[in-house]
Amino acid sequence: MIDPYDALPYPGHAFPQSHPGRMAAQAALRGLTPPPVETARVLELGCGDGGNLVPMAFGLPQASFTGIDLNEQALARGRAHARALSLTNVELHQGDLETLDIQEPFDYVIAHGVYSWVSPRARDNVLETAGRTLGEQGVAYVSYNALPGGHLRQIVRELMQFATRGETDPRRIVQRARGAVQLVKHAQGPSDVYGVFLDEYLTKVLERSDAGVFHDDLEVHNEAVHVTQIVEHAERHGLQYLAEADMRESSFGNVAPGVADALDSLEPESEVEQEQALDFLRLRMYRQTLFCRADAPRNDVPDRDRLDGLQAYSPMRPEDPDTNVDDDSVAVFVGHHDARMRTDHPAVKQAFARLGRAWPASRPIAELTRNSDDPDAVRQAILGGHASGLVQLTSHAPEIATTIDDRPAVSALARAQVADGTTAVTNLKHERIPIADADGAKLIALLDGTRGRAALLQEMPDDQRLEASLERLKDLALLTTRP
Repeated sequence: MIDPYDALPYPGHAFPQSHPGRMAAQAALRGLTPPPVETARVLELGCGDGGNLVPMAFGLPQASFTGIDLNEQALARGRAHARALSLTNVELHQGDLETLDIQEPFDYVIAHGVYSWVSPRARDNVLETAGRTLGEQGVAYVSYNALPGGHLRQIVRELMQFATRGETDPRRIVQRARGAVQLVKHAQGPSDVYGVFLDEYLTKVLERSDAGVFHDDLEVHNEAVHVTQIVEHAERHGLQYLAEADMRESSFGNVAPGVADALDSLEPESEVEQEQALDFLRLRMYRQTLFCRADAPRNDVPDRDRLDGLQAYSPMRPEDPDTNVDDDSVAVFVGHHDARMRTDHPAVKQAFARLGRAWPASRPIAELTRNSDDPDAVRQAILGGHASGLVQLTSHAPEIATTIDDRPAVSALARAQVADGTTAVTNLKHERIPIADADGAKLIALLDGTRGRAALLQEMPDDQRLEASLERLKDLALLTTRP
C-alpha cells in the first residue's frame, strides 16, 4: 500500500513560534535560564521534509539539530536540501513515534502538527520523549487542535468524511471533500446559525492546499483537546505548563475589557484554568503551548525585569516624521496593518523610535534601557507591546541587513528554496514569506552578493521596480549582511 504522504506529499515550512530563540524568550520571561540557542541541541518530532528544522540549522550553524519522521521520502527531500546548503549540523532519521526511544538530552524539543494527528500511543510517546530528554532549563513546544473550537472543526471533518466515503484515491478524496464543503457553504442563508459560525472556517478549508486538506482535516487521527487535558497529560511525563508560544494568544495578551471581565467571572484558580476559560470565551481551535520540566523554577506571570537579556523587533515608527521624542507631547506610532500606539512618555517614545529605525533587525533591550531616564517604563511598554503583537521578542539576533548595499544579498537559504521551485521562502527571522510572482523569484536568485545595480538592471531593466523590490526584500528580513 502506498504511503499517503508519498501519494500526496506534505511540504513543510518554517513556523516562527517554534524557533528556539522565540521559545527561549518566553522561558526567560517566566524565570528560566534557557540554554543559549546558538549552541543548543534541538529535537523535532515529526519533522517531515525538514521545512522547519533545516532553516533553523542554517541560521544557527553552531547548534545541532535532530529530526525524526516516519516517511522516508520526506526525509530524503530534507537531507537533499541540507546537502545543498552544505549543512553538517542537522540529521534527519526515520523513526516511528509509537516506539521511539531516544535517550540523549536536548535543550529544545519541537512537536509541530503532531500531537492531534497521531495515534494515542504515539501522542503519549511524544510527551514521554520530551519529558525524558529535556534538559533542566529546556523548553518543549507542542501545537495541537484545541477545544472547544475543535468541535466546529469536527463538524467540517465529518462532512468531508461522509462525502468521501468509499473513495481511496487521495486526490479524488480531496476533490470530493472540497466539493462537499462548497455545497454546504452556498447552502447557508445570511442569518443561518450554521453559516454564521462556520463560514470563515469553511472558507479556510477551501483555500487550503490539497495536502493540507488530506493530511490535516482528513487524517485518520484528528484529536482536539482542552488545554487542561494536555497539561495533565504532560504532567504525567514530568513536564509542566510554561506559557503560550505567542503571548498575544494567551490570557496575558491584549484581552478586550469585556472578555477580561468575563474571564474574572469564571473564577479560574490557576493560569491553566485561566487559559481554558479564555478558550471557551474565544472558541479557540488551535494552540501552540510551551512546556518545561516539572522541577524548573517557573514564574506565574511574565517578569519584565528579565527583558534586558532579550532582543526586540518592532516596525513601529512615528506617524509624523517631525515627532518630538524628547518631550511629553503625544506621539502616534504606526506599524504594519495600520497598527497604532499612542504615548506621551519621552523614554518610551525614544525606545520605539530606535526600534523602528532598526527594523527589520532587532535591538538588545538592555541597550534601550541602559541610557534611559525611565528604564522601567521602557520595559513595561515593550512587554505591553509584545502582549499586543506590536513587539516580537527573541534571544537570538540574526544578521539582517537594514540598508541596501551596493551588492545586496539574500540568504543562501532563500536562494536554495527558490531554486527548488518553492512558492515561499524562509526569511532570517524564521518566517514564511510567499513569493509574489516569477520576477520576485528571479530577483531572489540573482541576489547572491556578487551583482551591483548595473548587473541587476541588465536582468531587470525597470529601475523603479527594482528599487521597490529591494526595499520590500529588506523590509521582509530577506537581505543579509552575510551572503
